[in-house]
Amino acid sequence: MNGRSAENDLTSGTQPSNHPQLSLIKPHLLNLSGSGLRLNGIIIERNLEQPHADIDSAAVKAAKHLIVIHARHPASLEWSLDGRRKAAMFSEGDAIVNPVGLFVAPRWNAKVELLLLAIDPTFIDLIAEEM
Repeated sequence: MNGRSAENDLTSGTQPSNHPQLSLIKPHLLNLSGSGLRLNGIIIERNLEQPHADIDSAAVKAAKHLIVIHARHPASLEWSLDGRRKAAMFSEGDAIVNPVGLFVAPRWNAKVELLLLAIDPTFIDLIAEEM
């Protein structure tokens, strides 16, 4: 034990690592580790997505800008954009950028590990004002 309780993790905005958690960014994903809510405008997570997962579009319409970085083994991704189906192979380090509100109905052909970075648009506005 590391001396931290689940209660401490919840109040600090982090997630306990010894219990399976759902992603704060995409609730259908299994969260392996992450920043929780403590970064104030940014959430960073390492997640697993199951192959051919059916996703409720209403539950995952992004309220934040999202950068998805594929980690580990190559996998094929199918998605829909503007009513057209698309597909591509992704390898370790390949990235996807989705702006606020975009839902592309992603479906991986294998279990994948993803690094997710969600950025609140108001956080970007705040930074832009300070520059």
